[in-house]
Amino acid sequence: MSDLDAELITDRNDIIMDDLNGQPPNKPKEVKKNPQLYLNDGIHSIDYILVSRDSETDDHLDHEEWRRVFEKNLVKEGLILEEDRVEEVPLRFVKIHAPFEVCTRYAEILKLRMPMKE
Repeated sequence: MSDLDAELITDRNDIIMDDLNGQPPNKPKEVKKNPQLYLNDGIHSIDYILVSRDSETDDHLDHEEWRRVFEKNLVKEGLILEEDRVEEVPLRFVKIHAPFEVCTRYAEILKLRMPMKE
């Protein structure tokens, strides 16, 4: 191989690397995750959010018991829950992640006839 051929190959690799934002060919690009879209572990994405009001009325205490039972049943079914509160606002946020296995199980139960991608 001549020096000219080696120079052309080097220039071509530079162009390819420029097209890939400095990444060499066949190397996957790093995906930057938005931390607000994930649970605190940074792995599980937030699929749903339940929002409830925090107050100390008697009516609220009955609702709080219903919420506790409902959330316990969600965890028993395999969903991942994480509670979050904001000091300035009297609201309670429950972030929910539905694992792929739970989604496929319920898709089979509901007899959905659609292809699913992991």
